Amino acid sequence: MKLVIDAHYPSQDCRAVEWLLEYLGKECEVVDKRDDPGFMEGNPFGEVPVLVSGDFRVGQCSAIMEYVGDGGILPNPIDVAEYVGIHYSVVRKLTSDCFARLSTTPTPTEAAIQSCADAIEPILTRVDGILSRQTHIAGKELTFADFMFTCEADQLARYNLLEDYPNIRKYLKNMSEVKFYKKHLDNFDQKVQTAQAEANPAGEEGDDKDAVDPEEVKLE
Repeated sequence: MKLVIDAHYPSQDCRAVEWLLEYLGKECEVVDKRDDPGFMEGNPFGEVPVLVSGDFRVGQCSAIMEYVGDGGILPNPIDVAEYVGIHYSVVRKLTSDCFARLSTTPTPTEAAIQSCADAIEPILTRVDGILSRQTHIAGKELTFADFMFTCEADQLARYNLLEDYPNIRKYLKNMSEVKFYKKHLDNFDQKVQTAQAEANPAGEEGDDKDAVDPEEVKLE
């Protein structure tokens, strides 16, 4: 049965799921639910992506990836589970906030960029240290944790926020060689450009309003 992904762009989790599905050779149809008033009826938390297969539904990026992977992309389940916890409690909270503010305008201010750099420094320092000892996020092999982290981190590189993290930059270069990476990045870029135009039709410069306070997110 053909899989359907209910999505809403721009979303790094949606991109990661689409990329993994194509990597695994699984056919899917992506449906943008941004303007669908009925979406909340079958998804009370309103989060994307949601995988639909007939009457079966499963939400959240990591749950979808584990379901479609059938174990084949999960060689280190304990390490992956550990990263998934950090991903949602720290990594995605910070990167989503930063990217949401920086991507609303083609020319974010230096103050906004620096605010993001300060906020994400603790977690990026930790990840850079991990990648100095191993080739992938959860060990020596590719797992779905890599699809999740890559789709967050490569957006930070757009604003030169990875200059102080050589191991992350090397890792992203290697991940860019994984099948279908560029295709899904290009698709995502098109959606970001559309979102920018809709959010900022007058072309106004961004500001650092509602900046992330790095003290608000603590690493365990």
